[in-house]
Amino acid sequence: NGVNTSYANVPLNLYTSNFTVIVSSRYKPGATIKGRTLSGALSNWALGHHSNSSPDFYSDGWVNNSTSSTDSGNWRIYTGTGNIGLDAYSFYVDNVALVTDSAAGNGGPNGFNIGKYLTTEFSECQVGFLMAYNRVLTNSEILQNYNATKSRFGL
Repeated sequence: NGVNTSYANVPLNLYTSNFTVIVSSRYKPGATIKGRTLSGALSNWALGHHSNSSPDFYSDGWVNNSTSSTDSGNWRIYTGTGNIGLDAYSFYVDNVALVTDSAAGNGGPNGFNIGKYLTTEFSECQVGFLMAYNRVLTNSEILQNYNATKSRFGL
């Protein structure tokens, strides 16, 4: 609900591991507090929404940085991947690749916070699901996950 009492923490460390993270999220309709919907608990990492903007992907470095919100409370499915050894990061929104194999990232998420970042950037948001893998999924696996979940969110 945008205050420091409403958030979730998932203690899964993927900072030095290859990863794929998939999340469905949105700012609640009419939200006035628009921080991060999904962030790293112990690392500077964000996927989806960040400070009233989307679509964003920060993986200890900007992979995709938008300057304004483009969805006005609509559900989206965001996918971020990181191949740590190859320094290659990719970002998808509703299964559309916005960035492929960028070297702009620098690490995966060390834990997850839903609805805040560290002790700041709280958010009036909704998260439908969070999936995390310790490997980079193939494009067909990303599509399979998207197709299996999209109808829940009117996509």
